[in-house]
Amino acid sequence: MADQPPIEMSLAQHGTWRVAHVRGDLDLATAPHLESSFEEPDGHVALDLAKVRFIDSSGLRALVSIREHQARVVLIAPSPVVQRLLSLTGMTDAFPVASSLAALDSME
Repeated sequence: MADQPPIEMSLAQHGTWRVAHVRGDLDLATAPHLESSFEEPDGHVALDLAKVRFIDSSGLRALVSIREHQARVVLIAPSPVVQRLLSLTGMTDAFPVASSLAALDSME
């Protein structure tokens, strides 16, 4: 198995939503990259976390920081590891969840 980069992220626009598609590990080494992409207020932000295979407290801190800087933050189809961390930390109510990118249209 070839080495995979710890995180891959691409940004896109979907209607009024700025969307980050995140793949890989969201941890101490990679969370600052995600967080720095959303330091300036953009309004509506959607984080596609379906392909996040690991998240630690640094990743959670990045999500909370993004939430504090943006008008609205929605998680798209968070992976089981993300869902588990949100549940364990009591943060499930802090982040609305959309089942897919298309589901964002009904959340505007």
